Amino acid sequence: MDLSIIIISYNSKQFIQKCINSLLASEPHLALETIIIDNASQDGSPDFVKINFPRVRLIANIINLGYAKACNQGIKEAKGKYLFILNPDTELSGGSLEAMVEFMDEYPRCGVLGPKLLNEGGKTEFSCRAFPSYSAAFFNRYSLLTRMFPRNKYADRYLKTNWSHDTIKEVDWVSGAAMVIKKECLEQIGNFDEGFFMYCEDIDICRRAKNNGWQVFYYPYLEFTHIIGGSIRYTSPIAIIWHNHSMWHYYKKHLRVNILWDSLIFAIILMRTIFLSCLGPIINFLVP
Repeated sequence: MDLSIIIISYNSKQFIQKCINSLLASEPHLALETIIIDNASQDGSPDFVKINFPRVRLIANIINLGYAKACNQGIKEAKGKYLFILNPDTELSGGSLEAMVEFMDEYPRCGVLGPKLLNEGGKTEFSCRAFPSYSAAFFNRYSLLTRMFPRNKYADRYLKTNWSHDTIKEVDWVSGAAMVIKKECLEQIGNFDEGFFMYCEDIDICRRAKNNGWQVFYYPYLEFTHIIGGSIRYTSPIAIIWHNHSMWHYYKKHLRVNILWDSLIFAIILMRTIFLSCLGPIINFLVP
């Protein structure tokens, strides 16, 4: 098996048909399989998949196990040399899966690869980034400071906005919305850390890959259109809580200094969670 496509679905009925059809329409000449892990959707997604895509393997969880744990469910079932972790709110819009696999075959130390992501307007998303520093908490893609000062040096450094996204480049990490992982890499570093319910698991797995001598590449010759937050809006209170929880888990795992500094960081993340949870409805109103 060349490629296992693992789609993690949560209330994604309105997106998943386009996602799967775009993959089928590309007619890849690969030995591949498609596995969908449904995290207790309430919109009829599992039945929709069973009826419309009988050849797709479906695992329907009765409770929402979280993104990382659902990924691991798919990984355990997958038989491919490469595992393509894919959001259902994505649609293949350019390039070929064969060329991507050929690239990874040519670079045996390529453990993780991220294709080019476009937003609904066709503009490039900054889906490959530097590992987060302390400034990334204030100048990330969704922060008000980045929206107010989009070309500040901290955001440029983190989001990698100051170079062309039309060439292959080795990077720190790539977005988990569309991430290809070599199975051999996972066998060495381990699967997704289930301490991340959702968010930051992609940063963690890329960091562990690089720490163990694997390379992470941004690959723009395969393109996916991505409806950001198709399943859950990033500014909803639950998303904000889980995002900040994952930030704290990532900090504990990779960035700890001492008890005083750690306590300060925890307090900042807690205040940030409360502030953004209260501000979320306002952001939803101001930012369509």
